[in-house]
This record gives sequence, C-alpha cells and structure tokens, in this order.
Amino acid sequence: IHGGQAVFSRIEHEDTRLERKLIQTVKRFDFVLTMGTVTKDYLRARGIRVPIHPVCVGLVNPVASTQCVLKKYDLISVARLEPVKRLDLLIDIMCVVVQSLPNARMAIVGDGIQKSYLESYVRSLGLEDNVEFLGWQKDPVSLLPTAKVFALTSQWEGLPIAAVEAMSVGVPCVLPNVGDTSDLVEHGATGWFWNPENKFACAEAVIGILGDEGKVRSVSIAAREHSQKYALPACRERWRVLAEPVDAAFS
Repeated sequence: IHGGQAVFSRIEHEDTRLERKLIQTVKRFDFVLTMGTVTKDYLRARGIRVPIHPVCVGLVNPVASTQCVLKKYDLISVARLEPVKRLDLLIDIMCVVVQSLPNARMAIVGDGIQKSYLESYVRSLGLEDNVEFLGWQKDPVSLLPTAKVFALTSQWEGLPIAAVEAMSVGVPCVLPNVGDTSDLVEHGATGWFWNPENKFACAEAVIGILGDEGKVRSVSIAAREHSQKYALPACRERWRVLAEPVDAAFS
C-alpha cells in the first residue's frame, strides 16, 4: 500500500474510521504490495489474508564512491517542511549539540508550509550560524555526501526514500523507530534509532557519533551495502519474480 501525499499529508491524527474503510477495501484485493515488512505485519494483524509482498520500486541507483567529498555539515535532513516531519525537534536537538560542539553545522533541505516558522525558530535560538536552510533542490542526493550523518525526526514515516538515498552514498542515518524504518536500520550496525522527543539524549547520541570517526566509517560502509537491496537491479529482479505468474496466466 502506498498512499499519495495529497491525501495522507492532510491527516495529522489517527482516523480509525478511515483505517477501517481502507482495511475493508484491501481485503478485496488479490494481493498487496508494500514498501516494508512493518506495513506487512500491520496488515496481517488486521486480518488481511491475501498474499502480501514487501517490494520497493527501485529507489536508488548504484553510485560512485563519495568518500572524498568534503564534509561541510555534521547533520543533514531532507524532508518536507511540514508538521509531521517535526523539524522543530531536530532544531531543538541541534541547539543542545552546539552547547558542546559550538561549530557544529546542520543543513535542512526541502520546502513546505513551515519554512517561515522554522527559519524564525532558528533565529530565536541564535542558531543562524549552525543551521542552514537549503530549500527545495532538484537533486538533493548530490548534497547528501556533504554531511557526516543524515537525520529524521518524523512523527511517522513509511519507508523514507531520503534515508535510503543517504545510505546509498555512504551517509549513515539516525531515525525514529516508526513505520518501516526498522527495515533500514539495525541500531549501531547500519544506522541508529533515537527518540526525538528526548532532545538531551538525542544530542548526547549525536555528539558521541560525531566523536567516533571509526564507528561512523564502519556504519557508513554497512549502510551503503544494505541500501543496495533497494537499488534498481535488485528491485527489478523482485518485480520480475512477482510478475512471472501473471505473465504465465496471459501467455
């Protein structure tokens, strides 16, 4: 199940009535494709018995090595500037980080309805030299290697494409354990989980991560390797296997 942003970005709170209708509709499907295994488990727990196949849509292409790219930022986030992304929490975390690392820098890539609010919030905290808003970018992937760590503080996610793209260029992620993010991150191995509501614990984690270059390097390598399961060649093969019964039925 892959919901369009035009519908689901407007739903700020759980809607049990809508959920029931969606489940009733899905029960009539012949099979279901999801982006991740957590979504599959969610559907199974709600009585969906048709075949469910977690399969992505080829999110990333294999890329050349980016190890020599200058690290301009300590943290980077690519997200819509909307309430559900909770970028105010990310700014709060950065505010604590700079108390220990005054030269730490973070880039926020994206646009949205909270742009003016977030920029004003950064100014109110005196973080203008630490937080840079880069706006909407046609090719945000090219900016990812300029940071040491990718961060999200979303209230909810599916399988975040920007995180997969970051991993594909060797930038490890710190993510909230929501939606299908557990398919991407094994804590301490291919990335890290955090609870964005606890800004002090998150800041302590970031300071520890940034201070351990060897660990960042090993997690970066593991993250990049793990991301290849979402690369076009791997996804093309999974789609081919799924399509074989359909091709046979019409041949």
